[in-house]
Amino acid sequence: MCIWVTDSCLHSEPAVLGNVLVDIYFKYGSVETACQAFHLVPVYIIFCWNSVFVGLGLNGYGEHATEAFLEMDRGRKINPDRFAIFGLLSAWSHADFVSEGKK
Repeated sequence: MCIWVTDSCLHSEPAVLGNVLVDIYFKYGSVETACQAFHLVPVYIIFCWNSVFVGLGLNGYGEHATEAFLEMDRGRKINPDRFAIFGLLSAWSHADFVSEGKK
């Protein structure tokens, strides 16, 4: 049901609505559904990635947030902004990756 709603919403304002759904799924602890919704978004804009970093961190997936950041930066060649850096640092603090944050 959740994925059907996600897929239906993404046809009007894909980046904005997709980001809202991703954020909601992460806030309710549905990490897998949030990641599925993120991958359904046809356009990856920096604020969508930021939601992923923060959401993964809040749910204890700091390592996955790092992998997502590297995919965004190197794989998709999207330059991180200050909010992306803050989101990644936030994910690391939630995962207690103090040494990673100092690098």
